[in-house]
Amino acid sequence: MRIAKVVTVLGIMAMTAVLGYAFTRGDFFVEGSLLAKMPWGIVSLVDLYTGFSLFCAWIIYREKSLPVALLW
Repeated sequence: MRIAKVVTVLGIMAMTAVLGYAFTRGDFFVEGSLLAKMPWGIVSLVDLYTGFSLFCAWIIYREKSLPVALLW
């Protein structure tokens, strides 16, 4: 369980750093509109949001308390 927590914290730190970099260096609306125009960009977005949805559904299914699940 300790390894899972370390991996989770490292993942959060990496995502925070990458998001900070992207928001300070890039233009979300210009680059996002380009991504949405490309077929593989659409595939990537659908894949990403499908993964988010499945992850959320799994947490809601496994968590005993709905408020805790929503907090996740």
